[in-house]
Amino acid sequence: MSFSGSLVTNNDGSKHHLIGISTDIKVKRKTEGIKQQKDQVFETASIDAIK
Repeated sequence: MSFSGSLVTNNDGSKHHLIGISTDIKVKRKTEGIKQQKDQVFETASIDAIK
């Protein structure tokens, strides 16, 4: 296995790798949802995807 030692940046010089994805929808998990074993994050994402 080999790795490149090259630094890769965007055109403006900002980082290209290891920056992750920023959150644009915040979901507050509630105790009732956890007790009912609901996936509140998935449900919220599904509803938003339909919009």
